[in-house]
Amino acid sequence: MGGVFATASDITGNVWAMHYYGIGPNAKYIISRGTEQKKWDYVGVATAIFAWSWLVTTEQYGEVIMRQAFDTERQQFDYDSQSDVYDSVRVMCDNAIAFLNRTDGAVSATNLKYGDNYFYGGDVNKWKKFVYGILARSYISLSGKANFVSSGFADSAIKYANLSLATNADNASVRVSGGAI
Repeated sequence: MGGVFATASDITGNVWAMHYYGIGPNAKYIISRGTEQKKWDYVGVATAIFAWSWLVTTEQYGEVIMRQAFDTERQQFDYDSQSDVYDSVRVMCDNAIAFLNRTDGAVSATNLKYGDNYFYGGDVNKWKKFVYGILARSYISLSGKANFVSSGFADSAIKYANLSLATNADNASVRVSGGAI
């Protein structure tokens, strides 16, 4: 008995669940709590992860629920255009970079290293490269559009790709006891 696999599919909804039930609520909490405590480095990291999650989700599904996504009072939701999601991802990335550049408030490299022990070890420069990679991907996703070159999207994709991850040492990987995933 042979099987047919839908390789370009999210049949079990893992991306949807990752974004709407996993990353989304947790990122929103970290952003809110970090803002209250003026932990701008944590706010920057959470915003970066949230932007990445939105990008992955819209790349998987196209139109998604964005503006009303985490409104717990709603039972029905309106879908937002993929173009609006890409625009929001870029705004989130700009915000993440701005927060990661801050050194005031309760920003602490030691504290961020503790909280980010299993990913980038609190290395803000690697987080910025991660964000630039998200920006590059968001522009590259528009490469099929007729105005890709004339709109400046191609230049932006190149600019942010050059600022992003350059070597394997920059790659994001989750470290666990005994190795990495």
